[in-house]
Amino acid sequence: MAGGRPTEYTEELAERVCDLIAHSIVSLDKLRAEHNWFPTPDTIRQWSWKNQEFSAKYFEARKHQADLTVLEQERLLEESLILFNDKDGNTRIDAASVQLAALKCKNAQWTAARVLPKKWGAQEKAIEDLSSQNLQLVELVAKLSKDFKSDI
Repeated sequence: MAGGRPTEYTEELAERVCDLIAHSIVSLDKLRAEHNWFPTPDTIRQWSWKNQEFSAKYFEARKHQADLTVLEQERLLEESLILFNDKDGNTRIDAASVQLAALKCKNAQWTAARVLPKKWGAQEKAIEDLSSQNLQLVELVAKLSKDFKSDI
Protein backbone atom coordinates (compact mmCIF):
# COMPACT_ATOMS: atom_id res chain seq x y z
CA MET A 1 0.00 0.00 0.00
CA ALA A 2 3.03 2.33 0.43
CA GLY A 3 1.24 5.66 0.87
CA GLY A 4 -1.43 4.97 -1.75
CA ARG A 5 -4.92 3.55 -1.86
CA PRO A 6 -5.60 0.27 -0.07
CA THR A 7 -5.21 -2.76 -2.31
CA GLU A 8 -5.00 -5.54 0.27
CA TYR A 9 -8.34 -7.24 0.86
CA THR A 10 -9.64 -7.35 4.43
CA GLU A 11 -13.13 -8.25 5.63
CA GLU A 12 -13.41 -4.93 7.46
CA LEU A 13 -12.47 -2.86 4.41
CA ALA A 14 -14.74 -4.94 2.16
CA GLU A 15 -17.63 -4.34 4.57
CA ARG A 16 -16.97 -0.57 4.60
CA VAL A 17 -16.76 -0.45 0.80
CA CYS A 18 -20.01 -2.37 0.29
CA ASP A 19 -21.83 -0.36 2.95
CA LEU A 20 -20.80 2.93 1.36
CA ILE A 21 -21.78 1.74 -2.13
CA ALA A 22 -25.18 0.52 -0.91
CA HIS A 23 -25.98 3.86 0.71
CA SER A 24 -24.83 6.20 -2.06
CA ILE A 25 -25.94 7.07 -5.56
CA VAL A 26 -22.56 8.06 -6.98
CA SER A 27 -19.93 6.22 -8.99
CA LEU A 28 -16.94 4.35 -7.60
CA ASP A 29 -14.67 7.12 -8.91
CA LYS A 30 -16.64 9.76 -7.02
CA LEU A 31 -16.62 7.66 -3.85
CA ARG A 32 -12.86 7.29 -4.22
CA ALA A 33 -12.46 11.05 -4.62
CA GLU A 34 -14.59 11.74 -1.54
CA HIS A 35 -13.04 9.10 0.75
CA ASN A 36 -9.26 8.72 0.96
CA TRP A 37 -9.59 5.18 2.36
CA PHE A 38 -11.71 3.96 -0.58
CA PRO A 39 -9.91 1.58 -3.00
CA THR A 40 -9.72 2.20 -6.73
CA PRO A 41 -12.40 0.74 -9.00
CA ASP A 42 -9.75 -1.60 -10.45
CA THR A 43 -8.98 -2.94 -6.98
CA ILE A 44 -12.67 -3.49 -6.29
CA ARG A 45 -13.06 -5.35 -9.59
CA GLN A 46 -10.04 -7.55 -8.72
CA TRP A 47 -11.51 -8.35 -5.32
CA SER A 48 -14.81 -9.21 -6.93
CA TRP A 49 -13.12 -11.46 -9.45
CA LYS A 50 -10.87 -13.23 -6.91
CA ASN A 51 -13.19 -13.45 -3.89
CA GLN A 52 -16.65 -14.99 -4.30
CA GLU A 53 -17.82 -13.80 -0.89
CA PHE A 54 -16.89 -10.21 -1.70
CA SER A 55 -18.42 -10.58 -5.16
CA ALA A 56 -21.76 -11.54 -3.60
CA LYS A 57 -21.60 -8.66 -1.09
CA TYR A 58 -20.60 -6.23 -3.82
CA PHE A 59 -23.48 -7.36 -6.06
CA GLU A 60 -25.94 -6.89 -3.16
CA ALA A 61 -24.52 -3.43 -2.51
CA ARG A 62 -24.93 -2.50 -6.18
CA LYS A 63 -28.54 -3.76 -6.11
CA HIS A 64 -29.26 -1.51 -3.12
CA GLN A 65 -27.51 1.36 -4.87
CA ALA A 66 -29.59 0.89 -8.04
CA ASP A 67 -32.78 0.80 -6.00
CA LEU A 68 -31.79 3.93 -4.09
CA THR A 69 -30.88 5.74 -7.31
CA VAL A 70 -34.31 5.12 -8.82
CA LEU A 71 -36.00 6.23 -5.60
CA GLU A 72 -33.84 9.38 -5.55
CA GLN A 73 -34.72 10.45 -9.11
CA GLU A 74 -36.84 13.39 -8.04
CA ARG A 75 -33.93 14.84 -6.09
CA LEU A 76 -31.57 14.11 -8.97
CA LEU A 77 -33.90 15.99 -11.31
CA GLU A 78 -34.06 19.00 -9.02
CA GLU A 79 -30.26 19.07 -8.68
CA SER A 80 -29.74 18.81 -12.44
CA LEU A 81 -32.11 21.58 -13.53
CA ILE A 82 -30.59 25.01 -14.07
CA LEU A 83 -32.91 27.96 -13.51
CA PHE A 84 -32.33 31.45 -14.88
CA ASN A 85 -34.24 34.71 -15.31
CA ASP A 86 -35.02 35.86 -18.83
CA LYS A 87 -34.87 39.52 -19.93
CA ASP A 88 -38.43 40.05 -18.62
CA GLY A 89 -37.54 38.68 -15.18
CA ASN A 90 -39.39 35.39 -15.64
CA THR A 91 -37.79 32.29 -14.15
CA ARG A 92 -36.95 29.77 -16.85
CA ILE A 93 -35.40 26.30 -16.97
CA ASP A 94 -32.33 25.77 -19.13
CA ALA A 95 -33.31 23.33 -21.92
CA ALA A 96 -29.94 21.56 -21.92
CA SER A 97 -30.26 20.88 -18.19
CA VAL A 98 -33.67 19.28 -18.80
CA GLN A 99 -32.08 16.95 -21.35
CA LEU A 100 -29.27 16.12 -18.93
CA ALA A 101 -31.75 15.41 -16.12
CA ALA A 102 -33.79 13.13 -18.40
CA LEU A 103 -30.62 11.30 -19.43
CA LYS A 104 -29.63 10.80 -15.77
CA CYS A 105 -33.07 9.38 -14.98
CA LYS A 106 -33.02 7.05 -17.98
CA ASN A 107 -29.54 5.87 -17.02
CA ALA A 108 -30.68 5.19 -13.44
CA GLN A 109 -33.72 3.27 -14.69
CA TRP A 110 -31.64 1.31 -17.20
CA THR A 111 -29.08 0.36 -14.55
CA ALA A 112 -31.76 -0.60 -12.05
CA ALA A 113 -33.60 -2.69 -14.66
CA ARG A 114 -30.40 -4.66 -15.31
CA VAL A 115 -29.45 -5.14 -11.65
CA LEU A 116 -33.01 -5.59 -10.30
CA PRO A 117 -35.05 -6.81 -13.28
CA LYS A 118 -37.92 -8.19 -11.20
CA LYS A 119 -38.43 -4.84 -9.51
CA TRP A 120 -37.43 -2.25 -12.13
CA GLY A 121 -37.39 -4.28 -15.38
CA ALA A 122 -39.60 -3.91 -18.42
CA GLN A 123 -42.87 -4.21 -16.56
CA GLU A 124 -44.98 -2.67 -19.31
CA LYS A 125 -44.41 -5.73 -21.50
CA ALA A 126 -45.31 -8.08 -18.64
CA ILE A 127 -48.47 -6.08 -17.89
CA GLU A 128 -49.36 -6.00 -21.58
CA ASP A 129 -48.86 -9.78 -21.86
CA LEU A 130 -50.93 -10.36 -18.73
CA SER A 131 -53.70 -8.06 -19.99
CA SER A 132 -53.74 -9.89 -23.31
CA GLN A 133 -53.96 -13.25 -21.54
CA ASN A 134 -56.75 -11.95 -19.30
CA LEU A 135 -58.67 -10.67 -22.32
CA GLN A 136 -58.34 -14.06 -24.03
CA LEU A 137 -59.53 -15.77 -20.85
CA VAL A 138 -62.55 -13.44 -20.58
CA GLU A 139 -63.41 -14.06 -24.24
CA LEU A 140 -63.12 -17.83 -23.70
CA VAL A 141 -65.33 -17.71 -20.60
CA ALA A 142 -67.92 -15.62 -22.51
CA LYS A 143 -67.88 -18.08 -25.41
CA LEU A 144 -68.19 -21.06 -23.09
CA SER A 145 -71.01 -19.33 -21.19
CA LYS A 146 -72.86 -18.68 -24.45
CA ASP A 147 -72.29 -22.28 -25.59
CA PHE A 148 -73.40 -23.59 -22.19
CA LYS A 149 -76.63 -21.49 -22.26
CA SER A 150 -77.51 -22.68 -25.76
CA ASP A 151 -77.17 -26.31 -24.62
CA ILE A 152 -79.74 -25.81 -21.83
